[in-house]
Amino acid sequence: MTHPYLTLVRTPGVPVRLGAVFVSAVTLGMMSLTVVLCVREWTGSFALAGVASGLFSLGNAAGIALQGRLLDRAGGGAVVGVAGAVCASAILVFVVAGSAGAPSGVLLVSVVVAGGTVPAVTAAVRSWLPSALVSEHDRTASYALLSVAFQAAIAVGPLLVSVCVVVAGPALGGLVAAVLVGVAAGMYVRAARSDHPASLRGRLAGPGDVLTRGLRVVLAVTAMTGVGFGAVVVALPAVMTDRGTPALSGVLFAAIAVGEVCGALAYGSWRWRGRRPLHLVLGLVGSGGAYATAVVAVPSTVVLVVVLFVSGMAAGPVAIVLSALIDDVTRRGVVGRAYALLVSTNLVAIAGGSAAAGFMADLMAPALLLGVPAGLSGIAAGWTLACRQSLLRG
Repeated sequence: MTHPYLTLVRTPGVPVRLGAVFVSAVTLGMMSLTVVLCVREWTGSFALAGVASGLFSLGNAAGIALQGRLLDRAGGGAVVGVAGAVCASAILVFVVAGSAGAPSGVLLVSVVVAGGTVPAVTAAVRSWLPSALVSEHDRTASYALLSVAFQAAIAVGPLLVSVCVVVAGPALGGLVAAVLVGVAAGMYVRAARSDHPASLRGRLAGPGDVLTRGLRVVLAVTAMTGVGFGAVVVALPAVMTDRGTPALSGVLFAAIAVGEVCGALAYGSWRWRGRRPLHLVLGLVGSGGAYATAVVAVPSTVVLVVVLFVSGMAAGPVAIVLSALIDDVTRRGVVGRAYALLVSTNLVAIAGGSAAAGFMADLMAPALLLGVPAGLSGIAAGWTLACRQSLLRG
């Protein structure tokens, strides 16, 4: 039997699209840090830098939702191409205006536009994959590689910004991000030229066509896990700062990221028994259990790294199953919009979880914040079991 990953490499259009996902996600990994460093350097204000970064993220969440709707109506090539051109232009305006001492309002508008037009390459590829792959196992493996490409690129982005800062300053990071946006959009548009337009466009769908009972369950689970990870974003730096070793925060996040990549690759390479809702429950229980263990593992950095790696191993399959369930709970013509809703929900939930955890960090021991993702994972697992019939029927 041919290994599913080898099948994907041999499938026309898949490698270049996954490459486009990687390049576009590198841009996402770069921009939040680039915006903070640039605005801080140009204005001297960390507060304004934080606002600008938040606006970029919120614009990205809104833009993905809008592009998801357009993907199902107009096809990926046109949407990604136009969005990529606007996004690259907005980033260039941000860099040029900031370097020239433009008012802060110009900077904020440019980052909102840039965030809102980051091309939804990942959503476009996710929408296309079911039409290119017949085997359900191959599709699951493709969702795993999609997740791996995205997560790996998110990790590479900040490292690339660090190199740019050393070479010429944070503004260079913006210029590089603008170029990469154009490259990613160009890669996808070129690959999409061979698609048959009629096969990728669905009829105009109303809210009821997209927000099926099953998709509402998927979005609810996504929201709960997103809020949980948002708490982790604050908890880990708070824990390490409390211990006097804030520099180790990056190691802890790296452990989660590496675990997610390993878990995704393992899940996509094997035919697992049982239905997807069961896989989702097991992944949520595993991730939640690992975070519960992390609460008491804080005194030992080594143990904490191992536990967080395990949490990532369990979270990797969770992300893949949530993506794969879209095929089960929606019809083909709205997959792009449904996936975009999933991504947008995750982004907003992470932002909300981080904001809430920021307030909670001043009221409790930082280690206790790691109990938030543990508790929410347990609730999400129970919710999945209670609503499993909706996930099976849509």
